[in-house]
Amino acid sequence: MINLRSIFEDAITSLDNGSTLLQIKSLPISVLMMQKDVINHYKYAIWHYFQLNLNESFLQNSSLGTPYEKWRKFTNDDFELLFQSIKLLVTFTGRLYHESELFQRTTTDEVGTFKTDSNRYTTLICDFKYADKKLGIAINSDESLEISELVPEGIFLNNRWSSVKTTATNISDRSVLKVIAANALAEISVLEDLHNAYKEKCRAFVKKFDIFEDYENLHQDYWLN
Repeated sequence: MINLRSIFEDAITSLDNGSTLLQIKSLPISVLMMQKDVINHYKYAIWHYFQLNLNESFLQNSSLGTPYEKWRKFTNDDFELLFQSIKLLVTFTGRLYHESELFQRTTTDEVGTFKTDSNRYTTLICDFKYADKKLGIAINSDESLEISELVPEGIFLNNRWSSVKTTATNISDRSVLKVIAANALAEISVLEDLHNAYKEKCRAFVKKFDIFEDYENLHQDYWLN
């Protein structure tokens, strides 16, 4: 639904292709934790308030306003927490991808391809920071919501994203929420499978390398948001 799959896949690719070259040995475990944070917050956002009927007793007579306004407030809060988790995952997966892939590229063409791939993360981080773009769901005051997802464009094919696309949907018929929730839960299921596959890669990684090893690598400014 918001198309996070390729971010999880990039983590697997990074350990498959560049684990022996990775200079920050603790980085894969940081990404593992952040993947789980995203999955947990994604589930919570879908199950907590998102699918509620506006007739629920605890939505009535609220200081926040109408039942819709209270529902909207808490749903948006849940998806904001999801977005904050996604930002961290994007930042550290981008760093993992950069640190593990860069040193494998030797020819000019290979380095150029790497920069194109790596720039997907740099561009997305900048979109979050400077263009006020987000990923997830935002509930509007006019009985509509917006879904912001990663979409492939141009040269970025094979499920690789290059930009954020936002689509508005009318939710005056609240049965639409069940359809959206089903799509979200289907995506979560895929992400859980990828997370578990990555977890096994991490288990093998920590048997080979000391994840407590110190490092001197500095953050690049485009990783920090």
